Amino acid sequence: MPHFRTAVLREVGAWDAYNVTEDADLGFRLARFGYRSTTFASTTFEEAPARFGGWLRQRSRWMKGWMQTWSVHMRRPRRLWRTQAQRGFSR
Repeated sequence: MPHFRTAVLREVGAWDAYNVTEDADLGFRLARFGYRSTTFASTTFEEAPARFGGWLRQRSRWMKGWMQTWSVHMRRPRRLWRTQAQRGFSR
């Protein structure tokens, strides 16, 4: 279960509601504002798709989301570099 500080979410502009990988978008936004995200050790009861077709659709959706995230944040590459470079743009 995700845990967010509401004030921080508002500060960074939340996430792109149209992006299918909203976690990736939110990660970029948090980093741009100097925040970081972490994960907590926990158990998940989700299962990976059992059939190739489901697996392929899932991976395709994730790739689409990463391309969306990258293209949105690269609209202003200088700003992205300026705000991310010191905080791990290339990490």
